Amino acid sequence: MSDALRSIGPSSPRRSLPRRGSSESPEGSPPTMAIRPLPLGAIEAKYEAARQISVTLAQDLKELKSKLKPNIKPDKEIPILDAHENYQLVELAERRFAAEQEAIRFQKEVISKKREIGELTKSMFEKSTRQLNQRFISMGDSLWQYRVKKACLETPSSPRLIDSRFSKCLLVLYQTLDPSGKKTKHKRPRLFRENAIKWYDAQAKKGKEGNDLIWCHVSCAWYEATSMKAAHIVPHFVSPSFGEILFGSTSEAVDQPGNALLLHQKIEGWFDKHQLVIVPVDANTLPITKWQTDIISPSILHTQYDRENCGRHLHERELEFKNEKRPVSRFMYFHFIMTLIRIKDLKQDGWEKTWAKYHYQRPFPTPGPYMRQSMLLALATYIDVTDLNIVDSWIRDNGFESQLSLSTEEATEAARRVIKGMEDVDDDGSEDSESEDSESEDGSSESS
Repeated sequence: MSDALRSIGPSSPRRSLPRRGSSESPEGSPPTMAIRPLPLGAIEAKYEAARQISVTLAQDLKELKSKLKPNIKPDKEIPILDAHENYQLVELAERRFAAEQEAIRFQKEVISKKREIGELTKSMFEKSTRQLNQRFISMGDSLWQYRVKKACLETPSSPRLIDSRFSKCLLVLYQTLDPSGKKTKHKRPRLFRENAIKWYDAQAKKGKEGNDLIWCHVSCAWYEATSMKAAHIVPHFVSPSFGEILFGSTSEAVDQPGNALLLHQKIEGWFDKHQLVIVPVDANTLPITKWQTDIISPSILHTQYDRENCGRHLHERELEFKNEKRPVSRFMYFHFIMTLIRIKDLKQDGWEKTWAKYHYQRPFPTPGPYMRQSMLLALATYIDVTDLNIVDSWIRDNGFESQLSLSTEEATEAARRVIKGMEDVDDDGSEDSESEDSESEDGSSESS
């Protein structure tokens, strides 16, 4: 077995570390590290070293599998691995996928540097980033499965990685596959759109031509029902149990109307693509009853969403509701945080100004216990895109912990599944709120 086995371990904590060699900070905000950015050649060298470790571990794993599980003739019995051999195989597989994730992190730094110095166009950078994110997520799925196997070998009586204070909501993290080997799926809530329209009292009886009209909360106008969407604030991939992991409460389920906004289909696309955010009008008022739209992508300022209006007309416009019902604040905070993470990861036009603005101007009332602290940190650092000074303030101001204690591995896996879901929404263009098709909760895995 090579020395690569000892050079990288799956349990090495990276969530608390900033990106290597990065002094990147949003425009107008203080730098997070007094370290000069590394030149492209140095970053490429680090990537090549990490890639070689991953390649070596992959070869070691292949050799060990060949030794422990050799190809045998059909008339021969398949050898049964003893506990030590099985553990050895699982541990090496875990290290192999952790090493591949490490290599992908460095590869993302390479393309980020190439974009910075003009060697990659914006479209090429975005395409490469999405592809690497998908690979990173896929490696994470395999890594999680081997970690669960390893935990079961170490503690056969428990299928979990944390202590005995078992909570049903955590079970969702351990149901990657059903007994038939198919991926666990759950469906979108039925009648989500209809329930949201009813909840917000947002349907007019008839338009001028006898068509049903639906109220758009952001543009503050009536549109034909065929042009309207019930947008999920937290995407539908999160089950109620998973909502407990993120938000610490089952009373505000993610499949309820409080997780919806009624939006014109063009605006809904911008909302899903993180080109606009919706924040409180007054950061000092609780409960939050007034919300406004902030356009954060310059590319949509002059893009029309109907015959008379374009994106700039929505900037800093207060949302209008037809009754006293409002979206759940912690769900809106989730969308805000994920928007900041996503626009920086993809280097979306204007991300620096957006980060600088929200570094000094905190739009949500504080302290606001919107999300679990461990999940805020895991989401913000999973693909290493964030300024940890800002992350620390997110956690300090707007996070909480409760009796449910997440291990680092569990929080990281939960973050992987959330970001996988966000990637899927982006790939699909936008969510079809009326569809009842099911979707996988986890990423694809490599067979062992």
